[in-house]
Amino acid sequence: EFLLYLRIQLQIFRTSHLPPHMIGHKESLAEDFNYLNLSTLKDSEHPQCFFMYGRPLWSSLMSPSLGDTKGFVPHSIINLAMDKLVGGMTYTSWKKKHKNRISIVEALAILGPRLCIDIVPQSEYAPSLVSNFMRYCINISDDRKNITTSMSTEPVLAEASAQIMNDPDIKLIEIINELISSLQDGGVEGGYRGELVARLLLLKAWDDVYKKLDAPSTRIHYSRFMTLSDFLKSLLAENAYDKISSRLQERVTFTGTEFGQAYIKFTHFI
Repeated sequence: EFLLYLRIQLQIFRTSHLPPHMIGHKESLAEDFNYLNLSTLKDSEHPQCFFMYGRPLWSSLMSPSLGDTKGFVPHSIINLAMDKLVGGMTYTSWKKKHKNRISIVEALAILGPRLCIDIVPQSEYAPSLVSNFMRYCINISDDRKNITTSMSTEPVLAEASAQIMNDPDIKLIEIINELISSLQDGGVEGGYRGELVARLLLLKAWDDVYKKLDAPSTRIHYSRFMTLSDFLKSLLAENAYDKISSRLQERVTFTGTEFGQAYIKFTHFI
């Protein structure tokens, strides 16, 4: 009977299992994008596209397969992602409780989906980030002392991270100070040439453009595209931007448009 049971279970698995999900530097459920016929950056902002990247949780909430069950609206999924990044309690409750004292682990969890932070395997932060804050465990050493972790490319978590970082009730400087503390105590690799600082500056310049604009109804706010000119104007000092502004007005031969009017989009580093 036991062998018969195993045979039946194996047959069910062979005929009805879901396609594998690749989590790493590629999106999950990539084969499902064919029906969307994506061709522009604007298409990539469509919720059905945006929530298909990353772990399957987001897409399953957007488009459940249980009969007539209605899926989550986009902003509810963003809210859930924000809840996950602060340890599981609702973001509103967490903000009331922790906004004046953010821990190192919470700061690393908030910045992690965007900043590509390298957590030292021997660090005390690694197990906590995996167990409570959405970070992946890649490997555990035989003696259980080293835990190799990673944060895959997940636009949903990157958007949630951006919204927390730019919340007017949250002091970004406090989050950055905790990141600095983690660098000083050796729990995080800072990079040999200031890579972490460079990433933070680029993201801050990107966010500052959209902080001035109203968020769309989908709440997919910081994951939209912008022109190269808008980004460089935010990133550079005024005198530095003036030096290159004439080059940005040059027309690109094969498009006929100004170089500075080219669209760019990025939300996180990998």
